[in-house]
Amino acid sequence: MTLPLARSSPNRTMALTRRGSETEVAELVGARCESLLAVPGAALDLVLFLYIRADGAWYRFFLDAELLFLDECAGPDHDDDLPPDEEYVDLGEVLGCVGATIEEFAMRKGQLTIRFSGGESLVLSEGRSAMAPWTGRIVELLK
Repeated sequence: MTLPLARSSPNRTMALTRRGSETEVAELVGARCESLLAVPGAALDLVLFLYIRADGAWYRFFLDAELLFLDECAGPDHDDDLPPDEEYVDLGEVLGCVGATIEEFAMRKGQLTIRFSGGESLVLSEGRSAMAPWTGRIVELLK
């Protein structure tokens, strides 16, 4: 399944920025995934940004200009993240990765790969999308 990833919400600032196309987020490797949520965009398959809860801590992340933006946060904020009557997309359920260990959380050549101990992977990469050509963000789910 391929989902475009749109620009992040402009009203939030990121406390931690990983720059470049080659980085590993060591603080998440080895952690247990407790939740993985996506904030949907206007189109059915558009994703704005994501949350992951690992070993009791929440992180919010997105890609822009081949950079990974990641910060530890208090967790999802339904009122700030979503319009009325919208819900998060539970990618943890879709992938079946809740309870699995994060084996890889790495950015290589502009592509973010999150690989779990059960064999599930989430791949985020920038590219062109016919549905959202102005954003150039694509989320690819591999199971």
